[in-house]
Amino acid sequence: MELRTIGVVHTTYTEHRSTPQQASLNAEESAWVEVDDDLADGLEALEEFDYVWLITWLGDDAVRSEGPLSEVPDLVAHLDLSVGSFATRGPFRPTPLGLHLVELVSVVGSRVTFRGVDMVEGTVVVDIKPYVKEFDRPDQDTRSGWYAKAALAEVAKQRGILA
Repeated sequence: MELRTIGVVHTTYTEHRSTPQQASLNAEESAWVEVDDDLADGLEALEEFDYVWLITWLGDDAVRSEGPLSEVPDLVAHLDLSVGSFATRGPFRPTPLGLHLVELVSVVGSRVTFRGVDMVEGTVVVDIKPYVKEFDRPDQDTRSGWYAKAALAEVAKQRGILA
């Protein structure tokens, strides 16, 4: 399988450990994707959207090639709840693809500036897709699995993300 990269994320974060776990937990901080110059024409009309999906390659250090594919996520560590990696949004999985819903700030030339940073400097981008509420948001209430048991606001507050 061949996978072409289209650009690179530029952010202030240099270590996975200190990087916010989800874009929505760091909604105000900005970063940008520098898209390869030969692909810049693919950004035409992207600025008409408020949000975009960034699909990233998280790197070899995110691949869990040995051991169980289950874990106790930090968000529910107090419950000692084990879940499979496909039931998480964490980076440790068999294939290190990342999916990030970010707020689009601007598109200038080959630079796509966004808010909602949960990536480290140099994260490779493999695709950008517009968020379209008519396609991407179900029109009924949805279940969020074990995340409903997590005290997301409390965890964010403990990490200094929310006041």
